[in-house]
Amino acid sequence: MNRIRMDPEEFQKSITEELDTIKNRVRNLIGSSHWEEEGRYKEAILRNVIKRFLPSNLSIGTGFVIRKEKNREPRISKQIDVIIYDNTIPVLFSEGDFVITTPKNVKGIIEVKTKIRNSKFEEIIKDSEESGKLIGKGIFNGIFSYEYKDNIDHIDQILKKAEGYVNHISLGPKVFIRFWKREDRSRLKVNNCDNDFYNIYKLEGLSFSYFISNLLELTCSSNFDDRWWFLYPIEGTKEVCRVRTICLETKSAKKYLEFYSKLVDEYKKINPRWRKVKPQPQNWLSFGAGKGGLSFVWAFKRNNRFAIELYIDTGDKNKNKRIFEELEKHKDKIENEIKGLIWERMEEKRACRIAIYKNIKGNIKYLSEEDYQEIIEWASKTMKEFSNVLSRYIKRV
Repeated sequence: MNRIRMDPEEFQKSITEELDTIKNRVRNLIGSSHWEEEGRYKEAILRNVIKRFLPSNLSIGTGFVIRKEKNREPRISKQIDVIIYDNTIPVLFSEGDFVITTPKNVKGIIEVKTKIRNSKFEEIIKDSEESGKLIGKGIFNGIFSYEYKDNIDHIDQILKKAEGYVNHISLGPKVFIRFWKREDRSRLKVNNCDNDFYNIYKLEGLSFSYFISNLLELTCSSNFDDRWWFLYPIEGTKEVCRVRTICLETKSAKKYLEFYSKLVDEYKKINPRWRKVKPQPQNWLSFGAGKGGLSFVWAFKRNNRFAIELYIDTGDKNKNKRIFEELEKHKDKIENEIKGLIWERMEEKRACRIAIYKNIKGNIKYLSEEDYQEIIEWASKTMKEFSNVLSRYIKRV
């Protein structure tokens, strides 16, 4: 048996070099006057390179995906730059590389860009996520950019808000981003995240080839156990090139942010002198009550309740109780103006609070837009009355 010396890493780098070289050929001929045509050419370049590695049962093209569900109108995707599909299942329409098909035979989709800037990154992810939602999870859903010269330190917040439909991103020849599920944390030694997450990798000259290798692994039904060394040639796996982990916000966190963003807008309308606060992806939102350690709070509570509170926590338990007692001296007068108050001294805790509770239909995850509106209207009007009355008495403390 002859032994040969192989260098799979250099082979994979040559794919990046080839894509990087070919992409400039049209620009060198037609300049910058026909960017749309150049964009289509670059999509074709990527399709041609991927096509070399695909098995005979997979084809590659560009076009649209249509989903039709019972008793609903058909939904159609925007035009997708690259579609990898199972050609053993008939498509709806095909002409050259152009196809129209349904989700059943779609194995992967790719959005192709000449260059991505951070200012457009969120919009691009949202577009790809919309296509992913229409087709469904479980496919390869990638974003491929030939060039990227911005600072990757500025994309964390964008990735946090993503929903995991986009699972592979190549930003130029160096930066590769991959989506992982929560259950992958232990294997990848990720200790700072309890949710699904993205890992950002710095792969010098290998981002394009790792993007394609992941595409092949996810779209092909064959087991690649005998060729990992070829597809992923970095010694010690690409995890040694990991820059950082971006933990995704939970579904609840996204809904809290959405809810409180609408609430602060509504509250500002009915209370124009109020200084807006920035909502966070959490179950409560507070603003100052005019005295250190005292805050007015909106909060989702256990047992399907929504609360408006005056929360008292100066950091000193005795001081908190004294402030509470001072306010409680005016309890009758306050309750003449605000109905339904609950006075919570909370002896076992440092803080105290005065609250009003509203029963709601359920957890934030299950509330509809109509439910939002009902809570927001109540929370806005009640907080205005609540804060106006209590602020008068807080000044006397």
